[in-house]
Amino acid sequence: MIRIQDIGSFSAVREAGMAKLVPSRPRIGVGMGTCGKGNGAEGVYHAFAEAIEQQGGDVRLASVGCFGFCAREPLVNVRIPGKPLVILQRVQTSDVRRILDDVACGTVPEDLALC
Repeated sequence: MIRIQDIGSFSAVREAGMAKLVPSRPRIGVGMGTCGKGNGAEGVYHAFAEAIEQQGGDVRLASVGCFGFCAREPLVNVRIPGKPLVILQRVQTSDVRRILDDVACGTVPEDLALC
């Protein structure tokens, strides 16, 4: 539990939270809830991890919880600095390189966009 006792500790907690909401570099979150895992999210996550390591890209990868749209799993959320969050649907390991290429250009594959 975080205890906020003064304005300095409040500011530190606020900045840490804002860094997650408004990242300074692209952030990709793979939904690893039960539905996501059952539809291949673990493979998608590992494909992202491997591709990011090989490319040396400046992308933060995270394993996240359920997004709540089980019928479209595996779901991947993409946050590009200065742009709105985009959730990609039915992402497969074969989509990973294309997603990373688009993210490097500041976009996402529109055909995979759910919202």
